[in-house]
Amino acid sequence: MRKSFYFFTIIFLLVYSCEKENRHPDYQRSDLIRQIGNSEADMQVFTYYNTGSIYEYLTRFSYTKYYYDSHNRLVKSEIARSLNPLSCAIIPGTGFEDGEDPRKAKPGEFTEYDYNVEGKLAEKHSYIVYDDVPQHLGYEVYRYEGDRVVRKDTYNPQDQLSAYFTYQYDSNGNATEESYFLAQQDGEGVLYYRILAEFDNMHNPLSVFAVEGTPGPHTNANNIVRLTNIDYYGDTPYSHTTEYEYEYNNLGYPVLVNGVAFTYGEGE
Repeated sequence: MRKSFYFFTIIFLLVYSCEKENRHPDYQRSDLIRQIGNSEADMQVFTYYNTGSIYEYLTRFSYTKYYYDSHNRLVKSEIARSLNPLSCAIIPGTGFEDGEDPRKAKPGEFTEYDYNVEGKLAEKHSYIVYDDVPQHLGYEVYRYEGDRVVRKDTYNPQDQLSAYFTYQYDSNGNATEESYFLAQQDGEGVLYYRILAEFDNMHNPLSVFAVEGTPGPHTNANNIVRLTNIDYYGDTPYSHTTEYEYEYNNLGYPVLVNGVAFTYGEGE
């Protein structure tokens, strides 16, 4: 199932040549999230291609860059990290007075995305880089009912199933239930935890990450207002619930989430 790294390098060079043409230097739109938070400790910053697809995601200590094919399908994402405690996320275009800019760090992790003949995400392979040599960490395989992922299988580099997730949805396509199972030698699973979610009817700005494919907060159409985690790994199940409060703009996107500011592009 694992494809050749060298073959991908050739494909990547072709994709990158297209990426330079597709990228807008500072693409903005009033429905695209640009920044979350205001302090250096919690700030998240987003930039986009002129297609509206996410191009860069920057936090205090990490920087993720996304690459797409000619069909605007995500084919690679790579992460660089700067663990200097003085490092801080600054809006692109401004300077760093202290610390290291994670955008200047060498990528140490990357993920490749493979699609089936229907154009749906089929597999996602993860790598970490040691001494400039990629090491395969494992991969995920996606199963569908219609257009919705109902199960995600996680394999180690030896092609052994280690765990799997199952998903249930509401009528809007929001993932209302995620269950995580540890795989046994017989192929059966032992339930480890379950996540239950309730939603508002407003727009979810984090759906810009839907290209990564995994159901949940980044693919939901609406925003989570109540999240319950149930752990089954102890003697008795343990449950914890978190609630979220929102203020929205006139387009129906949140501008304040539990006191944290969400900022958008043009028109905000």
